[in-house]
Amino acid sequence: MYLLFLCLENNFKFAISKKWYNYNLKQLKVMRELWSFIRERINDSFLFILMFVLGFGIISRREKLKITGFTTLFMMAMVVLSFFFFTNIFKELNPECDNITYKAVKNAVLKDGVKTDAKEIGSIRKGDELALLCYTAGNYQVQTPSGERGWVRYDAIDGEIALWLPQQSEELEAATLLQTVSINEKAEITAKTEDGKTLELSSYEIIPTKALGLRTEGYDKFLFSGKIRVTDDWMQEKFAKGTPFDEISEKYYGYAALIDNQDDYTVVTYPYEIKDYDARKKYSGVNVKFVNGKVDSYEYIGKEKMSLFEKQVLFTRELAGNDLVVKMRSAPFTSQAKITTLGELQRKNKENIDIPAIIGILIAIAVFVIELFIYAVVYISIFGSILLLPMVLAHYLCYVKFIPNYICGLFMSVALIASYIFIYTVYFPNLFFLIIMTFAAIGHLFAISSWLTYHRCKKCKTMYHIEWTGESGHRKSYYSEIRTVKEAGSGKVVSSTSEDYVDTDYNDHYECTACGYKFVEHRSETERR
Repeated sequence: MYLLFLCLENNFKFAISKKWYNYNLKQLKVMRELWSFIRERINDSFLFILMFVLGFGIISRREKLKITGFTTLFMMAMVVLSFFFFTNIFKELNPECDNITYKAVKNAVLKDGVKTDAKEIGSIRKGDELALLCYTAGNYQVQTPSGERGWVRYDAIDGEIALWLPQQSEELEAATLLQTVSINEKAEITAKTEDGKTLELSSYEIIPTKALGLRTEGYDKFLFSGKIRVTDDWMQEKFAKGTPFDEISEKYYGYAALIDNQDDYTVVTYPYEIKDYDARKKYSGVNVKFVNGKVDSYEYIGKEKMSLFEKQVLFTRELAGNDLVVKMRSAPFTSQAKITTLGELQRKNKENIDIPAIIGILIAIAVFVIELFIYAVVYISIFGSILLLPMVLAHYLCYVKFIPNYICGLFMSVALIASYIFIYTVYFPNLFFLIIMTFAAIGHLFAISSWLTYHRCKKCKTMYHIEWTGESGHRKSYYSEIRTVKEAGSGKVVSSTSEDYVDTDYNDHYECTACGYKFVEHRSETERR
């Protein structure tokens, strides 16, 4: 919009026709007035939200903090943006893999994970056609022709690798191709360059050439990482006995981390985080037993303790098991590859240059400041979205004149608490944020009461006609505070200071311009003398 203004103004300077000039001047004026109107509404809306979110109930008594249709639309946009950036509601949680197929170059073990203590669930034979699903830390997730899914080391497909972190030798480029010589039990890799130089590497310093462009395990998100977050009630519904495997796989919760075929049944491991509210336990995965392609039973794995107070918050159990909330709280098991070509890898690593220590400190400080700013934006966006429902109610309910103020306040308060429970369940289901939200909710409840007092007439129920007419009283009281410093052990007074204060009491006078109703509100201020 601003650039458009500049273009128009530049056109005026070079205009030849007076008529053309006058026409565009009018257009510019209209656009400026429109932009000024929108900016004013945005500023007002943001001020309203900021007063609630940061003020904790401290609402300016003389400030007209109006809730308009624009304010609710602005708040709705903030809600959508917070959902977009901090949840996965708009993201596919069960993305299809490319299913790139390669032949195994040697016999290998199919395991249930990438750690050194991972269990064997099958075997790979040289020449087997393997579909590559994703890659992480020197291991491929593959699917065999028989339908089994698990992890194999990268050298089962091809031993060719490229340097990911070229720290071994300054003369080697990031895209240098190496050939694997051996891998020990600790996943330490011995590789050789084309000129015969030997390097000792870890799986985190290399990337196989076959893995370039392949999806990677995990999903980096601000609040959530590669888990589908569900409840025991949700599991009982979605994985009821007899549910076909194909039906589950078509859903967004259907990605299988492991598939282990046995003689008469198949065990499928799903990357879930399951909360059992009755047992107050949390689990890091689930093994589902399928017989003839249908659910027979399931078993939770990786038991942990659930938050002590999480079960006590009203409706969290029901909310956490809702499909919409599940999608918001969850993240896909795999993500798009960060590096797709050798050239891209080389460019990325050239960005990692050595810098002086002082510059590194300055960059660290700058990053810290930026992170604080991001967290502030997160706080305002997430906590500000709490106000949407109370604001919508206020915008429509408060204009119904037969409804008393306390009823409006009651409905807004219930809507506020419901919004807090929703945000707690989706974003921060732990004790620390429960304490923060409790204090914030108390402050915001006072804010609602204060806002109604100074914006809705108690007598005629008219909105935004309360005017401050002056102040009176100014009663002053004086007092002193004496502070002493005593010697440890003896209790002898070492020093003593006195500070004088003055309390001033005011009476603020207000009047409704619609009906003439008058009321007085008391306030006091404390200052040093």
